[in-house]
Amino acid sequence: MTAPRPKPRVGIDFAPACYPAPGTARFVAEQTRALLRMDVPWAWVPVAEDPKNPLVEEFARLEPRIVPGASIWKRSTFAVGPVWQRERCDLAFATAYFVPVHGIPVVANFFDSNIYEHFGTWVKTGRLLNALLIRALSDFAIFRAKKLFVLSQYCAGYLARHFKGAAGKIVAAAPGCSPPKPKPEGHRPDWARDLTEPFLLYVGTFSENKNQRRLIEAYGLLQKEGRPLPPLLILGPCDPDYHEAALAPALKSCPRPDRILLPGRVSEDDLIWAYHEALAYVQPSIAEGFGMPVIEAMSYGLPVACSNTTSLPETAGGAALLFDPVSLRSLGEALLRLAGDETLRRELRHKAATRWKAFTWEANARVVSQQIAATLGLPA
Repeated sequence: MTAPRPKPRVGIDFAPACYPAPGTARFVAEQTRALLRMDVPWAWVPVAEDPKNPLVEEFARLEPRIVPGASIWKRSTFAVGPVWQRERCDLAFATAYFVPVHGIPVVANFFDSNIYEHFGTWVKTGRLLNALLIRALSDFAIFRAKKLFVLSQYCAGYLARHFKGAAGKIVAAAPGCSPPKPKPEGHRPDWARDLTEPFLLYVGTFSENKNQRRLIEAYGLLQKEGRPLPPLLILGPCDPDYHEAALAPALKSCPRPDRILLPGRVSEDDLIWAYHEALAYVQPSIAEGFGMPVIEAMSYGLPVACSNTTSLPETAGGAALLFDPVSLRSLGEALLRLAGDETLRRELRHKAATRWKAFTWEANARVVSQQIAATLGLPA
């Protein structure tokens, strides 16, 4: 009698669920949960960087191995691979960007192509060495991985055009959107005490690519023209040097900078409160691999305006007002329409109510698991 074939073993890295980049951390945590809820024909072998990683406790039954590291990229590149080798894994899933330099075959998440499209913005903000390192590691991930999971067809097409030999390994797997959370009862952020009317909202880390500077400049230009506008709330962390070099001059040029609120990084309760209280949402990014806040805002019933570049029209799917993010006039007109046209807002809210529900982590996990099975030579 033939002995049953042992299950393949697939490594998976929990560490990116605790990355400083909140978007990456949320994506990895939700995707991992969806994958580990599935009935798959292999055994997962998880690693984490710290016992305090929340996924370690959630999936303690899998006995996650703790693999610390001095830095994110060094750990992912040099420390994790040998552990999966010792555990006799057949394949590994690198859940964010960086892949082991040696060891077993690997599939990987590759969340966007901004390091290729907007390399110059890294240089302008004094991050040349960091940019060169990330670009080299990204090149290596594209070369080494058997499959690369990107978040949009736009990103898949961009990478396929620039890495001809990689086209067959690039797979679009859109992220999921969690259901909206109820407004915290009795909660009002301290920074919002003077915010007495509905506002325009943006959420995201400050950078030249995220384009908050032009958003402020467009808003200030409309103020100079005497156009009526609601307050503008921009949530997200900002490097002090970038604030001084880019944002302070933009704010200084506004006739009423007090109408622009920049609370920085806020709590989850504060963020949920903002989504519930906002009049509308605006996403002015120059480039995005997906643009999750667009869908997240739609889930809270907000009408959305976003850039007409890169993946954002694909993400919005006809449910948002589009504008040119490098044109102050185009951006400003979008703000005016979003703020002043209730018929438009009602139409966008109606479209958004359907659009955001198209994105689920279960669908993302199905695509990833099918590709893992194919790489292992298992039936889908």
